[in-house]
Amino acid sequence: MNKQGTKVSRDDLVERNGLTYEKFSDIPFTGSVENKFRDGQLRLKGTYKDGKKVGVWESYWDNGQIMSKGTIKNDKKDGIWEHYRRYGIGTKSTYKNDKLNGVKEWYSENGQLWKKETWKNEKLHGDYEEFYNDGQLRTKGTWKNGKVEGVVVIYHDNGQLKRKITYKNGKRDGVEEEYYENGQIRQKIIYKNGKKTGVC
Repeated sequence: MNKQGTKVSRDDLVERNGLTYEKFSDIPFTGSVENKFRDGQLRLKGTYKDGKKVGVWESYWDNGQIMSKGTIKNDKKDGIWEHYRRYGIGTKSTYKNDKLNGVKEWYSENGQLWKKETWKNEKLHGDYEEFYNDGQLRTKGTWKNGKVEGVVVIYHDNGQLKRKITYKNGKRDGVEEEYYENGQIRQKIIYKNGKKTGVC
C-alpha cells in the first residue's frame, strides 16, 4: 500500500495497464517521485495521483541546470512547457491534451527569440514569424492545417522588404515580388500551383 504524500524513486515504480504503481502494490500510486544522477544530483521530479502524472514536472541536466518544465494533467501535457539547453531556454510550447495547441517560441543560444509559431492539434495553424539576431522581424506568414497559406513577407536585415510571396494550399500561387535592399523592385515572377509560369 502507499500513503498520500509518499516520495519514492522512479525505479520503485512500475506501469500496468496504463497506470503507475509502486512495486508489489495493487493500488495506483499517489505521491511524489524523484530520480537522481549517480552523484546524487536531481535528474527528475514530479507527482502522481491515482496512478497518473499530474502537476508540475521538471527534469535537469547533469550540471544542475533545468532541462524541461511543464504541467501535466491526467497523464498528458497541458499548458506551457519550457525546454532548455544546458545554459538557457531553447523552446517554449503550449499544449492541450498532450498536443501542441497555441504558440510555440524558439530561442537562440543567447536567449533571443528567433521563431514564433502557432499550432493547432499538432499542426502549424496561424501566424508564423522569424527574427534576426537583433530582434528585428525577418519573415512573417500564416499556416493553415500544416501548410503555408496566403502572403509570406521576408525582410532584409535593414528592415526593407526583400520578398513577397503568395501561397495557396502550401504552394506558390500568384505574383512573387523580390526587392533590393534599397527598396527598388528586382523582379516579379508568376507562379501557378507551385510552378513558375512567367515573369512580369
